[in-house]
Amino acid sequence: MTAAYLQSIPHPPGFPLYILMSSLMIKIVDVSTIAWRVGLMSALSIILARIMLFQWLKKLFNSLYLAICAVSIFSFLYPVWLFSSVAEVIMLLILFLSIIMYLSFDKNITKPFNIAFLAFVAGLAIFHNYLILITFPSLIYYLYVKHRSLFVNIQNRLMVILFFFLGATPYIFYLSMPLRTTPLDTSFPNNLFELIRLMTRSDYGAFRLSRNVSFSLSSAFTSLLNLINFIVSDFKIIGCIFILLGVITIWRQKDKAVRNFFILNLGTFIVFFFYASFPFTINFTAGTFEKYLLIPYLFLVIILVLGVKSLVILINHQLHNHFLRHLAKVSLYISLAIYVVILFVNNSPKILLLKDDRTAENLGYDVLNTVEKGAIVNLKGDTITYNSLYVTQVLHHRADVKFINFLRLNDTRYQKKIKSLYPDVTIPAINQKYEITVNDFLIFNSDKFTIYSSEPIDSKNSTWLPKGILWKYYPETDALPNSKALILENLKIWDLYHSPFSGSLSKYKSLLLSDVLRTYALGHWSFAELLNKDAQYRLAKGEYEQAYNLWPENPTIVKSYKKNLNK
Repeated sequence: MTAAYLQSIPHPPGFPLYILMSSLMIKIVDVSTIAWRVGLMSALSIILARIMLFQWLKKLFNSLYLAICAVSIFSFLYPVWLFSSVAEVIMLLILFLSIIMYLSFDKNITKPFNIAFLAFVAGLAIFHNYLILITFPSLIYYLYVKHRSLFVNIQNRLMVILFFFLGATPYIFYLSMPLRTTPLDTSFPNNLFELIRLMTRSDYGAFRLSRNVSFSLSSAFTSLLNLINFIVSDFKIIGCIFILLGVITIWRQKDKAVRNFFILNLGTFIVFFFYASFPFTINFTAGTFEKYLLIPYLFLVIILVLGVKSLVILINHQLHNHFLRHLAKVSLYISLAIYVVILFVNNSPKILLLKDDRTAENLGYDVLNTVEKGAIVNLKGDTITYNSLYVTQVLHHRADVKFINFLRLNDTRYQKKIKSLYPDVTIPAINQKYEITVNDFLIFNSDKFTIYSSEPIDSKNSTWLPKGILWKYYPETDALPNSKALILENLKIWDLYHSPFSGSLSKYKSLLLSDVLRTYALGHWSFAELLNKDAQYRLAKGEYEQAYNLWPENPTIVKSYKKNLNK
């Protein structure tokens, strides 16, 4: 939302098409908040995706009713409904996938216009978010078996290549980005090489959650187990039974192209989640995992409905009485409708909770209201960083605060950005050792600005002390506050903070949103440690309890909480 508002570059791969369309939405839709307008992009994307899915599935199932049920099931699955309701790039990808599936299964795909359009949409999809690549092995196989002429004809090949790369044209928008600078920018594609680095997420690595996450065999198996847990939780037991029936039906499918299309898809999904090795240490990574489920869920819904259809066919073969056959068919179809209603009833309260939720904004306000005027603030982690930037850049609260990412101080392009944004900040020479660059930065600027960080940083001859959910920097030349003054200051700040349970999280902990709790929990824990060292055991016990209530899954917090219960 912040990137769309500023027409800036979010983290790689940048999502330029989404940013351009969302920026347009902000300007032309003069209704409600900026968040609502950008979120409208997701709603419109899923509406169009449903239309395309319905048209495709009506042909695939040869049934109007089953197509309606399939689209409804997909719509009311919790992750799909969630990301259809918030600002999230994945829904535009689902729209592209729906168009690609419709065109690929169309009998008229061999017409030049359809080939060109399919290639163009595939290009848009990949250059928007290359997660869609996990569907391409099965798709290419299906098209090769059904329409081999598409691959043999040289004219078709040239047309496909041309229109595919036309899908990358939104990235041209970013080549102008070095001309303007915003606090959000961390990528600076001022040439083709840098643009390719952005497009390919070279800083993160292919199909990796972040630069800090790499393949691990234990994490890979855990990732697969969590995939199964999510499927069972979202589809329920009855849905999983129908999915298994659907898998058996596909395995027995006479049309080899269709059969292998679905089998390849399932295999690719398993390989992807195995390779990605998603760590489930915090709710943020679990919530990101949840987002990546949407493409597999689309195909699982189709398999589920195929399972119902196969059961109807089986009953027709086994029952000779016409009335009983009709009754069994109607009963199964009614059961499918009831399943749709169950998903709607179970998930609608969780979604409606978010309608007026301000938890994310409140975190940003609390971060900004912690610091003095003109302070330098270093934030680490998406949740605290982007929520704070949204409040200052979009809601225009505390524009005086200087957001500087210490991790990027060794990047000359980032240093140029800082000089442009904050001319009064002193930038040190880049040292091969990142720690020395940061230490120099702190020394050069601590006499002019108060400096804060979301976590303490190793720096020579200096001290970091907790202040609310942040840490304040004290150079060796400054006298440290006495413990009583420091404790009173923290108590005052915590008293002014919003409760993270004042919104939807008091009733349901949506994974990505609940990462906010981690930030507050670590703040309470840090304050409790300070109180404990000062022998303020009663106050420390209360802070440990607060931290535990916010993040009971953290072993360090749990250990500290239990240890101090009797103090």
